[in-house]
Amino acid sequence: MATQATSSSPSSTFSSSSSSSSSCPRWKYHVFLSFCGVDTRMNFTDHLYTALKQKSIITFRDDEKLERGKYISPELLKAIEESKYAIIVLSTNYAFSRWCLIELAKILKCKKETGVTVLPVFYHVDPSDVRNQNGILAEAFAKLEKDTRINTKDVQTWKAALKDVGDISGWHLHDRHESIIIQKIIGRIFSELYHKLPCVSEDLVGMDSCVEEMLDSYIGEGLGGVRFVGICGMGGMGKTTLAHEIYRRISGNFEARSFIANIREETKNRGLVSLQKQLLSKILMESEINIWDVCEGINVIRNTLCNKNVFIILDDVDGDEQLEALAGKHDWFGPGSRIIVTSRDSHLLIRCGVDYIYTTKELNNDDALQLFSWRAFHKPHPEANYVNLSKDFVNYAKGLPLALKVLGSSLFAKRLNEWKSALYKLKEEPNRNILDILQISFDGLTYLQKGLFLDIACFFKGENKDCIRNILESFYYSLDYDIGVLMDKSLITIDDHGTLWMHDLLQDMGQEIVRHESPREPGGRSRLWIYDDVIHVLKNNTGTEVVEGIMLNMPIQEVEHLSAEVFSKMKILRLLIIGNMKLPKGFINGTMKLPKVLIRGNVHLPKDLSYLSNELRIIEWHGYPFKSMPTSFQPNKLVEIRMHCSRIIQLWKGIMILDALKLMDLSDSQYLIEIPDLSGAPKLKQLILRHCKGDLLSTILRHYIIEGCYNLNRFTYLTIPGMCAVYIFRQHHAFHQLHINDYEGAMYTHGLLCSIKANGYGPPEVWLPLTEEFGKIESYHLWLEYIPFESRWKEELDANEFTQIEVTFEPETPGLEVMKCGVHLIFEQDIEDLNQSSCTITPYYEDDDLGDSEKDTKIKESCDDEPPHPKWTEHPNLIENWIGNLCIHGQGDFDCE
Repeated sequence: MATQATSSSPSSTFSSSSSSSSSCPRWKYHVFLSFCGVDTRMNFTDHLYTALKQKSIITFRDDEKLERGKYISPELLKAIEESKYAIIVLSTNYAFSRWCLIELAKILKCKKETGVTVLPVFYHVDPSDVRNQNGILAEAFAKLEKDTRINTKDVQTWKAALKDVGDISGWHLHDRHESIIIQKIIGRIFSELYHKLPCVSEDLVGMDSCVEEMLDSYIGEGLGGVRFVGICGMGGMGKTTLAHEIYRRISGNFEARSFIANIREETKNRGLVSLQKQLLSKILMESEINIWDVCEGINVIRNTLCNKNVFIILDDVDGDEQLEALAGKHDWFGPGSRIIVTSRDSHLLIRCGVDYIYTTKELNNDDALQLFSWRAFHKPHPEANYVNLSKDFVNYAKGLPLALKVLGSSLFAKRLNEWKSALYKLKEEPNRNILDILQISFDGLTYLQKGLFLDIACFFKGENKDCIRNILESFYYSLDYDIGVLMDKSLITIDDHGTLWMHDLLQDMGQEIVRHESPREPGGRSRLWIYDDVIHVLKNNTGTEVVEGIMLNMPIQEVEHLSAEVFSKMKILRLLIIGNMKLPKGFINGTMKLPKVLIRGNVHLPKDLSYLSNELRIIEWHGYPFKSMPTSFQPNKLVEIRMHCSRIIQLWKGIMILDALKLMDLSDSQYLIEIPDLSGAPKLKQLILRHCKGDLLSTILRHYIIEGCYNLNRFTYLTIPGMCAVYIFRQHHAFHQLHINDYEGAMYTHGLLCSIKANGYGPPEVWLPLTEEFGKIESYHLWLEYIPFESRWKEELDANEFTQIEVTFEPETPGLEVMKCGVHLIFEQDIEDLNQSSCTITPYYEDDDLGDSEKDTKIKESCDDEPPHPKWTEHPNLIENWIGNLCIHGQGDFDCE
């Protein structure tokens, strides 16, 4: 015999996926059609069958040749048992067909036994005639009763079945348009099939809330208009799964629909014209669509769909041209249409005019464990003795659905020891199936963007973007744009504090890309950050010219002895960081004593370093063991140099071209006697010399070694130990200021609250934070603070003049004493006088620590020939610390307390 059944890919996918879960429907067919071919095969039933097919409703319809046989096929009766719905088209000749009556009796039996839903259509027959077998049905049964070949019992069964079906509410086609009845039938079935009986699939764990949010806020019918909605997120985050579920739930509410999957790959393999044909074929239900080029396809789509209410999903879009070819503008589609686009690139969605973008998120721990368990155990929770290991795998996946599915499936039916082995292997060698999916986004980057991503993955994840801006800008000239691209493609994120982050599996992917550059020999890789790899390369001198960056965090008690030629082959090395692993909390807050190894450093070489790459942008070497840098080193590309606890006496001799240098930090370098001439460093912003014992301030002042460092007008840090640090300039700028040991990462262990009131009015209290070294250095410290003129003060001055200025200090910690204080009003004339004369500040020192010659040290700023800076008169509050006319001996005080 021959039979017909409809299906399409979305429903087939749904049906097959449903079978994997015991909670999903068991039906093979959605609908079984029972009808009399003589009456309706070529009209109503054919139209109904076509409409069901267009809605992707799997329908069984018997072939027209079937009734010519003598016996009804067992396959047909089985199809009734395997159907969710039975549509019975009751027409004039229906009761004259013995085969139709056999089908009817079977359907009514299955209604009671298997729950088949019966939907009768009274096609030009009256429901009461069916119920009571009147009129034409009475004639039919009279004829059947006379037929000696038919068992009387069967006739009674058929009568009872007709009476039952006549009592069921259905559709009466009497002087009504067939198309309207068909639409009502389709709407009823589709609504119940896909809404009231959703498939409970393991892939949809944690998805319900996402679907509801999308339906309510982005694509609901009540929102009106034509809407383009984007679903964005990193690879493997569930974008396609979410789109599939939305399609399953609401696509039947539209006149036409189409789900175009895997557009990125299909564009490469088949081209855009093929995708345009696929789109039109699914919507128009035509197998042959004649389109010869993309432009023609655009015109056909626009002209064909502009009046249709359509629902289209374009999955995995990665290029503007794809959207332009398939869904270019809103006016291509009829009112109420919805277009959903999934992509890894949020900026692509913005460029293409998407109205709303929904960003997928990682699963929470509970949902992640459930999804993993469905794949690993085929149930929503792990076996008792696998719980902890399951949580380890879930923790590794960090909420990424793709990883949870891949890992869970790979562990299904594996023994406990195999699970443990797989976990260990995962830490050493990430799962290739996961990384291949994630790497798709990386492969779409430019060469420099790939480098930036790999630098973040290997060196800078967790760092503040602004703190490493100098370094990254020296590598990547379009840093902000490239970071934006990485964010658009969901490869990195930046939190509210400016910290660079990426998913752990994306970091694994980036690091694995670098490892694959030279799988066996780490010295052939562009970046080295793993301790064992770095030590291997440096001890065995296997570094090559491809090495661009090294980060070595030494364990506190480890000491390594290296060759002087260790960097000689690394000609393009641009980043060198050698330091200690993070200190225990006690080392930071001072309750534990620093080991000597932290002071002297723990990387040693037998003789002076012979070579460093001239391509270096950053050198950070804790405990640098030599007196100076290699004589061959040309630091003209150097942006930052950080050498805490170094044995440096002098970095280099003479004037170096330091065009790029922005930061120099030689803190705790106790052998340092002078810093290099920095007049060749026009971009220098930070000079930090904490805990250095040499006469560095005198060196700076005597030789004007920061003359010409014009960027210091914006610079915040100049830290010199045990005394006031005054900026020395040959040119005046608006931000001349004085800071006392105000440096990045300072631990504030002391503090003063200062209150200043004039005639009882004043601004909020000013807090002076003092670092822990104030408790160690026995010397006086000068604090100069400029207080902007309050509007309330101006009103008081105009009304009453100032009769009293009150200054009070309140130490927040014991051991602080204010020796002298003073207040001076600054007028425009004072600023003009300051610009035309010299000023002197004399710091004070205690006899126990400093010699007589140091006591007499004068910090002098000469500005005889400089014109006044116009902004000083216009905006005096820009001068945070004014160093001229405030007298520290107390003259000019007004009732100070």
